[in-house]
Amino acid sequence: MLGCVLHSVRLKTRTRFMEIRASRAAIEIQAILVGAVVQVYRHRGQALMVLAATALATVWLMPRDAAVLAAVRAAGSDWRGAAEAVTRIGYFHNSTLAFALFAGTVGLLRNSRRWKDIAVACLLAGIVAGVSVQVLRPTLGRARPQAPAGPGFHWFELGPELDSMPSGHAMTNAASAFAIVPLLPVAVVPAVAYSVAMSWSRMQLNRHYPSDVVWGSLLGAIVGLAVGMSIRDRRQPG
Repeated sequence: MLGCVLHSVRLKTRTRFMEIRASRAAIEIQAILVGAVVQVYRHRGQALMVLAATALATVWLMPRDAAVLAAVRAAGSDWRGAAEAVTRIGYFHNSTLAFALFAGTVGLLRNSRRWKDIAVACLLAGIVAGVSVQVLRPTLGRARPQAPAGPGFHWFELGPELDSMPSGHAMTNAASAFAIVPLLPVAVVPAVAYSVAMSWSRMQLNRHYPSDVVWGSLLGAIVGLAVGMSIRDRRQPG
């Protein structure tokens, strides 16, 4: 009888402990996301300048999207296998989740706060970007290059091939990659190279227009940098 009571007490204590940890994690995530919004507002001048410049470039690029896409695909016609490999890497479980688990494991083994933060930043930025892209794409309804609906925007229309802008691969992977940069500045070059490679692969496979990957990479980078800076500033005293 006493053993059953003690087991019940231990079980309740363990459950309560897990509930407390989950509550703390939720509060921490909420604080990071609020901090990310603050970072965007704090750097709104730079962000608006970049967005405006990209918008102007898009005005020039969009009438030429199909021609640029054809040129990219022709130049890399012998590299389709590489493009498929890069695209496979870009799926959430192969890139964001896998790297977050790797960084988290390194953080635990080395008791490194930086690597733990990198894991959180990478995963959280990838999730935020992934959710955001699922809102943006159905709203714009841009047809993919091979869509039977024809080129152009089909606003608020749902369809399997009406989800070209922004590129989900470009946005989520750029977000995860650039989230690391504020915590590990030397990662900026790999982040840029990785984002460019991911964008190229989506064009090479005829899944996105150039303007799709440009906007995906840009928005992803903004999300990633904001999340990374939020975590970085939370760790700095004062």
